[in-house]
Amino acid sequence: MALDFNKYPIIANYSQAAGWNPASYNLYVNFPLGDNDKGLLNYVLPQIAAINGIAFITVEPWGGLDSCTQQAAADLADLIHQYEVLGLTVIIRFAQEMNGR
Repeated sequence: MALDFNKYPIIANYSQAAGWNPASYNLYVNFPLGDNDKGLLNYVLPQIAAINGIAFITVEPWGGLDSCTQQAAADLADLIHQYEVLGLTVIIRFAQEMNGR
């Protein structure tokens, strides 16, 4: 589910209003991660983990593939790893709109 975190900043509030917990939550972040992206992930991922959900993270390299460095990948991996060791399942979808043009 692509939840509007401006309307429902607390996942439990959405779940209570809807009467159910979605199995997965989709988040869109820039790649490489900026401070706002890191803040969003560090705010939302613990909430998803608390309800045994799945984080489906779409990373978007708006700066082009040249911005996709090993360091940027390592930074993302390190952040995600912090939550995977706590039991959170994370799926990464990379550059879903790249079509070769």
